[in-house]
Amino acid sequence: MTLLGQRASRQAGPDASATPTMPAMPPWLGALVFGVVCSLAATGTRALTGLPFYPVTAVICATVLGAMAQPRAQRWIGEGRLDNRAGLRISLAMAVFGVLSAACGAAFMVPVFAVIVASIHLHWSGWRVWRTVAWQSIAWTAAEEVLTGLGVLPAALPVAREHALAGLSLAMGLQALANLGVTARRREELTEELRWTESRFRALVTKSRDVVAILTPEGTVDYLSPSLRRYTGRPLSELTGRHVRELLPPRALDLLTAAMLRLGAEQAGSSEEFEVELGSVSGENRRLELVVTNLLDDPAVGGFVVNGNDITDSHRFREQLVHTATHDPLTGLLNRSAFVTVLQRELASVSPQTPAWLLFCDLDGFKLVNDGLGHDAGDTVLVHVARRLRQQAGPTAVVGRFGGDEFTVLIPVGSCAGDAHQIRDLLAEAVAQPCPLLDGRSVTVGASFGLVVLDGGRLLADDVLREADQLMYEHKRTDSRR
Repeated sequence: MTLLGQRASRQAGPDASATPTMPAMPPWLGALVFGVVCSLAATGTRALTGLPFYPVTAVICATVLGAMAQPRAQRWIGEGRLDNRAGLRISLAMAVFGVLSAACGAAFMVPVFAVIVASIHLHWSGWRVWRTVAWQSIAWTAAEEVLTGLGVLPAALPVAREHALAGLSLAMGLQALANLGVTARRREELTEELRWTESRFRALVTKSRDVVAILTPEGTVDYLSPSLRRYTGRPLSELTGRHVRELLPPRALDLLTAAMLRLGAEQAGSSEEFEVELGSVSGENRRLELVVTNLLDDPAVGGFVVNGNDITDSHRFREQLVHTATHDPLTGLLNRSAFVTVLQRELASVSPQTPAWLLFCDLDGFKLVNDGLGHDAGDTVLVHVARRLRQQAGPTAVVGRFGGDEFTVLIPVGSCAGDAHQIRDLLAEAVAQPCPLLDGRSVTVGASFGLVVLDGGRLLADDVLREADQLMYEHKRTDSRR
C-alpha cells in the first residue's frame, strides 16, 4: 500500500507555492497595462474589420481584469489568502470576462476565458474550483448565446455559426477544465505526499538518537543529523563542510578512511560496518556501530552515507554477560572453565627455554571458619584471599577460583624472573595474614600449594591441573606431619 493509500482520509490542498500563470504586478499597474493594450487592440480591430462591438465597455472590462488578476487584489478579496473565497473571486473574474466577450461580440470565447480563469485559480485555491468555473462557463455561454440570438448582443459571426462555434468551444472548454482539474488534483496529492514524507523523515532524523552523515568522496561532511550534537556539543553549521578528520579521533578516522577506500573500489550500494568510540558532551565515551554505504552513483547523494547506532548500553550488557559467564561472582576471579581455557592457550606457547608456572592452592583451616563462624565469614575470607593472591602474583598473572576454597595461579611466560618456590612462599605468606571480619574479629587461614613448571612436556590443561592438585595434597600431608 502506498503512502497515499494509507492517508486516504487526508485531503490534498492547493499548491500555495506555485507560480501564477500571469505575471504578478501591483493592481494599478496591471489595470493600466491591460487597459492600454485593450485600447490599442480595440482601435485597430474596429478600424480594420468594422465588426460590431463596444470598445469603451471592452476597455473598462480589460482595465478591471488587469487589476483583479494580480495576487495582491485576489488576497484582498480573499481576506488575505489566495485559497479563501474562491467562489466569489471566480464569479467576479467570470463576470468581467463575460461582459468583455459580450462587448466584443464574441460570446463563443467564454469557455476559452473560463480555461484561463481555471488555470490561475487552480494554483491558488485547489483542484476543486474547476467545477465552479465549469458551471459558470456553461451559465455565461448559455446566457450570452440566448441574448445574441435575440439580437440584444452584437455578434461578430452569423448567429448560426456563432451558436455552433459556442457549442464546440464549450465542449472543448469543459474537457480542458476537467483535464486541468484532474492534473491539479494529482499534483496536489503528490505534493501532499512529498510534504508528509519529508515531514516524517525530518521528524525521524531530528528526534532519532542515531547519527546520519553524508561524506563526499574526499571526506568532506556534506550533511549531519542533529543527533551528532550530543557527541560534539557544537552547532551543525560549524561542522558541515569540514573534513571528517577534524571531527573524529585517530582510531575512528583510520577505520572510516579504510572503509571508504575499500567501498570506493566496489560496486554501488556495497556497505561495511565496524565499531568506534567517540567522546560526548557528558565526558563519557560512547560506543557506536557505524555502517558506511557507497552511494556515489546515486545522484541524490553522490557520496558515502554513514549511519551510526549508539550501542554503548548493549555493549556493556554483552561485556557484563561475558564477565558473568567467565568470572566467579564472589571473588571476581576467573571461574574454573575460563581458567582452563586460558591455561590451555598458555600451554601452546611454553617451552623449556620459556616456561610458565602453575600453582594450585587449597586453604588450610577454612572449613573451621566456614562451619564455625558461618558462611558470611567464610565468604569474607575467600574475598580477602582472592585479593591477596591477585596483588602478590602481579598484574600479568592469571588468578582463578577453581571451586570452594581452591584457587589457581598461572604465571605466564616471561612475566616473572624470580624463583618459582620463592613466589609460592610469598603467596603463602600473603594468604596467612589475618583476615578481618565484618563483626570486628579476625581469623587466620593457611594455604597449601602444588607447583608445576610448564615447559611443553604436557599438552592438556586437565593433565597439568591434575598434577598440580596431587602435588598440593602431598604438600598438605607433608605439612601435617611436621
